[in-house]
Amino acid sequence: MTKNIVKVLYEYLAKQIEKSKSADVRDISNRVVNILTGADTGLVEDDNPFIIVAEDLAPSETVQLDKSKLLGFVTRLGSTNSHTAILARNMNIPALIGTEISESWDGKLAIIDGYNNCIYIEPTEDLLKTLDKKRIYDLQQRALLQELKKKPNITLDGKVFDMCAAPGGKTFTIAEMMDGKKVIIRTLDIGADKQADYFRLPKEDNPALGYRAIRICLTQRDIFKTQLRALLRAAAFGKVSIMFPMIISVREVKDAKEVLAECRKELIAEGKQVGEVEIGIMIETPASVMIADELAEEVEFFSIGTNDLTQYTLAIDRQNPKLDPFYDPHHPAVLRMIEKTVQAGHRHNCWVGICGELGADTSLTETFMRMGLDELSVNPGSILSLRKIIRSLDLSK
Repeated sequence: MTKNIVKVLYEYLAKQIEKSKSADVRDISNRVVNILTGADTGLVEDDNPFIIVAEDLAPSETVQLDKSKLLGFVTRLGSTNSHTAILARNMNIPALIGTEISESWDGKLAIIDGYNNCIYIEPTEDLLKTLDKKRIYDLQQRALLQELKKKPNITLDGKVFDMCAAPGGKTFTIAEMMDGKKVIIRTLDIGADKQADYFRLPKEDNPALGYRAIRICLTQRDIFKTQLRALLRAAAFGKVSIMFPMIISVREVKDAKEVLAECRKELIAEGKQVGEVEIGIMIETPASVMIADELAEEVEFFSIGTNDLTQYTLAIDRQNPKLDPFYDPHHPAVLRMIEKTVQAGHRHNCWVGICGELGADTSLTETFMRMGLDELSVNPGSILSLRKIIRSLDLSK
């Protein structure tokens, strides 16, 4: 019986893999087969702390690792946006992605140096002492930051600043768990570097400028409505805000709001419980910055997507490693775009936040606060470091 089920599942999932070429589907199929056959699903069994060195790591393999013994990841494949890298950041574990590796490392003493983005194999005693001092210092600094937990993000001169962390999980659950605190949920934002094989999007010569985000939602409204209906229902359980990505025109905002209103009417007619939602958009292009005044009249908030805004402002593909020397998120043009957006939003009582890599850049925290930004959305591990800076500033000077 079990063998038959395994065979059927395996053949079905194999076909899906062939169709989609998806690493995630392949990972799921392997997990299903392992569970049904009782095969060993543990990646590593060792009583000693270890560093995982591999070609790549699937999400299911990563989450099964003993976090009390796992010291770090080193993979030859993958990117800084891969699932493995994201999990490593969430667990605060050092990770080197896209690194040349060797089978000869197996079983040897090694140290991952996240500061210098390298791994030392069989380090000397002097190097061990130097790195251990750095490790102890880091632990001391982290302990000091823990004292800032639950303290307000307020400057010396009394300005209160909001910080948010990107959550993961089901919408209903998050809305309930936040106990009345705001939850901002972005609608479907695929395309360009964020591909979903099951959508079967056609290949594009320039996907960053192509069929993505709100453009998909407004042309495939059945998919869009499924999302919006879920968000309206989740809003009955908590304070939910909806954010539309990749907006470049007022017409797009109005169309999205019309679909949302249609979903609300349908749900009420079906006897479903719905809640009120705050509506916002992402500012990710020079076009949206230039018409920010008009856009602010249609929404309650802006969230500046600094990754794409930098890419489009500088005309640089951020996925192209050859352009890394030219990619400058601190470029004066990018910072002026951000400031212009803040000014436009505030003229129309629209609060303005930042999401993306720049939000956690501590070298810009004071700059952003002096611009008048209302909020930063960052990874959870960055919050206390940013709070420390905010509480040391006096913006009246």
